[in-house]
Amino acid sequence: MLFLFLIVTLFKSALNIAIFRLLRESWQRSFMSGVLISQLGEFSFLLAASATAVAAISPEESKLIISVTVLSLALSPFWLSTARRLQRIAERRLSTLKLVFEATFVGERLLARRSSRWTRRVAESLWTQAHTIKEKAAEKRAEKKALALPPQPKLTDQSKKAEVQGPEVKDNG
Repeated sequence: MLFLFLIVTLFKSALNIAIFRLLRESWQRSFMSGVLISQLGEFSFLLAASATAVAAISPEESKLIISVTVLSLALSPFWLSTARRLQRIAERRLSTLKLVFEATFVGERLLARRSSRWTRRVAESLWTQAHTIKEKAAEKRAEKKALALPPQPKLTDQSKKAEVQGPEVKDNG
């Protein structure tokens, strides 16, 4: 579904930008306007319901349209923020897509690095605690098992001999 959202959003953005460029708007204005109006809106809910009512689409397709629309609405702030960053970076005329990506998401990359270090430390701490708890639980089970065993009878010299020799056979004859 996220893939479908990206396709729809990117396609609509590119189409809108191209239309604005054909209308002879500046590149900057075309870019921001195209991105701003590319988001799916609440009207998609109405279209999906109407299309389902006249059997133009199946209920499953309607659910997919609604899901992509909700995702589009939820991610709109991120999309617009990214678009503004991309516009500022495009004005710098970076040569590769990698440089554009790095310049666009520099803050997020730093946050991801910090959070991954923190996550690793927390995971190691949790693993150590879990291992300690597991060892203590094993020790308690061993203690309970030792306490739960019935006392073993003490072996006398005669019972030791009988155990070694096996049962005595009586001679009846």
